[in-house]
Amino acid sequence: MWQLLRAQLWAQLWALLWALLWALWALLGALAALAAASRWSSGALQHHCKMALYTTCMGLVAFCMLPACLCRGKNVLNLRIASRLGRHTKRLIGITYTSLGGERMSGSGPCVIVSNHQSSLDFLGMMEFLPERGVLVAKREIMLYTGPFGLASYLCGTLFIDRRNPDRAKEAVAKFARSLRPQDLRLWMFPEGTRNHGNDLLPFKRGAFHLAVQGQVPIVPAVFSNYSSFYSKEKKIFKPGTITLTVLPPIPTAGLGASDVGPLADRVRDVMMDVLRAEADKSKED
Repeated sequence: MWQLLRAQLWAQLWALLWALLWALWALLGALAALAAASRWSSGALQHHCKMALYTTCMGLVAFCMLPACLCRGKNVLNLRIASRLGRHTKRLIGITYTSLGGERMSGSGPCVIVSNHQSSLDFLGMMEFLPERGVLVAKREIMLYTGPFGLASYLCGTLFIDRRNPDRAKEAVAKFARSLRPQDLRLWMFPEGTRNHGNDLLPFKRGAFHLAVQGQVPIVPAVFSNYSSFYSKEKKIFKPGTITLTVLPPIPTAGLGASDVGPLADRVRDVMMDVLRAEADKSKED
């Protein structure tokens, strides 16, 4: 009886394995077709193909990293796995990244990195430049409703914010702030709070700056160059292009208190706007 059950179990496992292998081959074939279509098509079709390719690759990265993450458990070092796997996606969709002052990000110690946020492509940028012991921030819904991606995000130590419950969000931020220095963390946040496709920055929300002040860690401003000339969701454009991340000198918060958060946020926004204005002026000259 036991031998029969064991034989049936092995048969089911082999069937599952073959099903997974066939699914993987089918997925790889679909990725290859999308890559070819995104390369040779144009206009809206190219945009849709590349976005489908990008989304599929990100889901595949999350699925592939789960076994290693589950073995290690919740740990910020898991994000390095996502970073290494995710970097290959940029080649498939034709995006190149460069940096100015990138050494400031890795050499600043515990800090809060703040950058502008134009589209979902910024996730690839974070994977490209994320320093050691880097941590991301995401809305709580991502953990709950995005399947393997949400689980992988949780296992990478992502700070999830419940936007529907401000008190809970403030409590989570305060708790995380206390762990920045002891755990030697670099937290990456988008202070605009939402995607902004314009040439200017939206008014900054104060959460990132409260967190930096509470943790007494510096703010590291980082600016993604405007890439609306080759990517636009509204215009259905998605061409090959280069995105530059400019990392500015860290701004200390030592000795600052809650009353200094507003002026600190304004100061950081001003220096980031200077970078975008200089970029816009250079584009006009070219």
